[in-house]
Amino acid sequence: MLSGYWTLIPYAILFFGVLIALFADWAGLSSRLAALFGAACALVAGLGFTLSEASQLLFGGRFMLSVSGRLVSVGLCIITALWLMWIADRVKGRTREATALALLSVMGACMLVGAREFITLLVALELTAMPSYVLLGYWAHRRRSLESAMKYFLFSVLTTLVMTYGVSLVYAASGTTMIVGADVSGGGLIGLIGLVMLMVGIFAKVSAVPFHFWAPDAYAGASAWGVAFVATVPKAAAMVTLLRLPALMADTLPESLITVFVIIGIMSMVVGSFAALTQDTIRRIMAYSGVVNVGFLLTGIAALQTAGSFAIFAGVLFILFYVLAVFGVLLVTATEGDRVSDLAGLSERRPVAAWILVLLSLSLIGVPPLAGFFGKLYIFTSALTSSYVYMVVIAVLCSVVSAFYYLRFMKAAFFDAVPSKDGARTGEEIAGNGAVSEGLDEYDTKHRLFARTALVVATTLIVVLGPLSGYLIDWMMAGI
Repeated sequence: MLSGYWTLIPYAILFFGVLIALFADWAGLSSRLAALFGAACALVAGLGFTLSEASQLLFGGRFMLSVSGRLVSVGLCIITALWLMWIADRVKGRTREATALALLSVMGACMLVGAREFITLLVALELTAMPSYVLLGYWAHRRRSLESAMKYFLFSVLTTLVMTYGVSLVYAASGTTMIVGADVSGGGLIGLIGLVMLMVGIFAKVSAVPFHFWAPDAYAGASAWGVAFVATVPKAAAMVTLLRLPALMADTLPESLITVFVIIGIMSMVVGSFAALTQDTIRRIMAYSGVVNVGFLLTGIAALQTAGSFAIFAGVLFILFYVLAVFGVLLVTATEGDRVSDLAGLSERRPVAAWILVLLSLSLIGVPPLAGFFGKLYIFTSALTSSYVYMVVIAVLCSVVSAFYYLRFMKAAFFDAVPSKDGARTGEEIAGNGAVSEGLDEYDTKHRLFARTALVVATTLIVVLGPLSGYLIDWMMAGI
């Protein structure tokens, strides 16, 4: 009877890491050791998800970690562990609380991908998002960081209120808070409005057009290492939620809502692609890149009713491959400054980092045999089985446009002139180039082993998982 609850052990491991990080002072642990212990907990939790039993209903059917949910949970735990390894070596100052916040956020994200009931979904979503507010404004002495955190907080709270009200209307129309079987057709206009409000909240969480305006400003003002987490783990969890809700409600989803997915998907791809072309700061470019990739995901979601499980699994791989590449790009560029021009001479200063940046950027473009290519291939293939072939055409054209701003990273790193005579730049020089008062003096230059390992592992996964993605699809299909 209690066998299924072994599935919850990975969450207990993550929470144990949270407690150790919060009480690291009492335990005599430095920030570096606390972050490394948190990374170990995240890796052990990821191993626990791989060994846990899939498709086990818990809490009266309110929670079920499916095969795809296990894969997402493992991926998010790995990204969190790599992020904690990076900050353990590179970020100066007190980061014990940042470790606890990251583990809380990934714990909420792993709960979110298994939620099958609206109230559980809302609670897990907030547990994922709330630590992100603090991470964006982690350094209280930075006005722009606090401004970024406040924008994210206010907009996220507003969208949560909209979602909560939408859930109440869905409950009024269907008589249940369970996602599966929530048929709002009998509720008339009330049910439809509730569904729309619920989806509007999710669209805002993933920064889809026209609810994307907060993301570029929030990313631009915060610290690069904070954005590297917020733009990956909470973003991936919200994108998986956007994918799972229509999948769980496929039998009762109104056709008019599919039309909304198509319109918002096309708007996100077009607006995000061309808006990114005009940006000169890395974090704003990556924010608009997130808008574009939400549009790509919606291309697959529109095809759920015809492609079925394949569209879900394709979307899961697409999300994981995308956030892994974004994670690497943001951390490679974190110690260089915020502007694209700050990457000038990177191939001379840090040749390994420059080549890692090349591979990650090519994956985001979608160049084979890197993981990003297979992520786009599967999700576009799923859309080709539906009547939304024109969305695939638009997506391919927007991928071509997006190649221009990813190629700017490589151009700056390898071909632009080094800004100083000896090729080295001080923290003041980088801060003067728009790095939000974030110079090299705020990053540790003594400890680099774990930071380098984190970037190498992330890049290796991008290279290896692409050719192996077919086996991952087959593994998920076999587990249905």
